[in-house]
Amino acid sequence: GFRPVFDDPLVSEMLGVLAEKVPHYNSQKLKHLVKKPPQTILHGDFHAGNHMFGVNENAGKIVAFDYQWAGTGRVATEFMYFFMTSISAHSLEDVMECAEKYHQALCKNGVDDYHWDEFKDDIEMMMVEICVSFFQIFTMMKAKTLLKFADGFGEKGDALKAIFEMGMYGKFYIILT
Repeated sequence: GFRPVFDDPLVSEMLGVLAEKVPHYNSQKLKHLVKKPPQTILHGDFHAGNHMFGVNENAGKIVAFDYQWAGTGRVATEFMYFFMTSISAHSLEDVMECAEKYHQALCKNGVDDYHWDEFKDDIEMMMVEICVSFFQIFTMMKAKTLLKFADGFGEKGDALKAIFEMGMYGKFYIILT
């Protein structure tokens, strides 16, 4: 169907910039990202809805649950997934500020072989990868199909629809351009 967002000159400009820059970026950076070995075990669906937060005598304690998508991978993948689904970024600086705090926590808890510059580079590459994968998903499905897809998640479907409505998936395109 018709997607009026593409009539917006700023959206057209943004997509043009991405189309111009991604092939070079891919040859310089992304082809190396996929060759990096896994670093750790990942939750796989690490978002705020898959956490319980302690109250009263358990205040400050956080428990993650729902590990059906667990597997090995890169730390930046898990960080960006959590960021994308649980935190509202308004700029690349917002993302990097949280990434730096996350990296500091990794180092504080014993990670000594994943330096800030590499993590920062991995975060940037993951943002580009997310945008490229969203192009594939969102050009294959019409808005109605996405909403029907969300309905398949039962009670969680309303939360997914809210994520679509917030425009959260579009933020990374804006941040990158």
